Amino acid sequence: RIGAPGYPDLPLAERLAMSQAAMENRPSQAEAEAAAPDRRLTEGVDPSFLTLMDQLRQAVADRPGDLRGLELLASNEARLGNYPAARAAMEQLVAAKADAATAEDFAALAEIRVLAAGGIVTPEAEEALIRALTLDPKNGTARFYSGLMFAQVGRHDQTFQLWEPLLREGPPDAPWIAPIRDGIEDVAWRAGLEYTLPETLAGPDAGAVAAAADMAPEDRQAMIEGMVAQLGERLANEGGTPEEWAQLVSSLAVLGRTEEAQTIYNEALAKFEGQRASQSFLREQALNAGLTP
Repeated sequence: RIGAPGYPDLPLAERLAMSQAAMENRPSQAEAEAAAPDRRLTEGVDPSFLTLMDQLRQAVADRPGDLRGLELLASNEARLGNYPAARAAMEQLVAAKADAATAEDFAALAEIRVLAAGGIVTPEAEEALIRALTLDPKNGTARFYSGLMFAQVGRHDQTFQLWEPLLREGPPDAPWIAPIRDGIEDVAWRAGLEYTLPETLAGPDAGAVAAAADMAPEDRQAMIEGMVAQLGERLANEGGTPEEWAQLVSSLAVLGRTEEAQTIYNEALAKFEGQRASQSFLREQALNAGLTP
């Protein structure tokens, strides 16, 4: 209503045209991968694991139609941060499955294409998202990345239409909940909408927070250590969601217990073997915590 000094008028029609141009001029998968940083792990990888990976690559090359081998190759290449190779393996897997490929397969293909492209939802990733949503319009991974795609070209109104119901529907342990919570208020603001983020779920109650504020630093540290220990014990005995494992890993990293955090992260990755969306979420949280994903 008031405008911004130095900026020309930017009517809606022009903004929509700019968004359409941005959509049409996105880099291809090959272009985006060429420009993306190399995220392959070069340190801290068990040599025996690298040997197994060489054997797995050779086995898949010898048996290109082996679905289980392709699944393992895609998952473990991603674990090494070798996203272009993981993308190639996932493409090969979907092609091998042909008409039997599921919505989850196409959603996983779209996700690994985004990771390989440095976070950009390329036209090739969009194609996989469309296939996933055609098979299952409720697929959460595909809806999340479709929303991300629209945000990247300035259509935050469409992002909000995808993300808000996805956040509302849950489940609360879904890997897309945390990134949506982090970004949806900004998305709503950019779409010109009034929106208040719903209350978070679990966490220390108000009494615990108030008590911690009044504690001496060493007592507060002891309380935090105790809460982290309780969370770790519960996850070890009962299991938990990707978000809970990520919370434990991040908490240990903040406490300076980096080696323990790395060990727990590796355990969490193994527990969610085959669940690509969950593993991708854990990797992102590990990166944020300064760990080796």
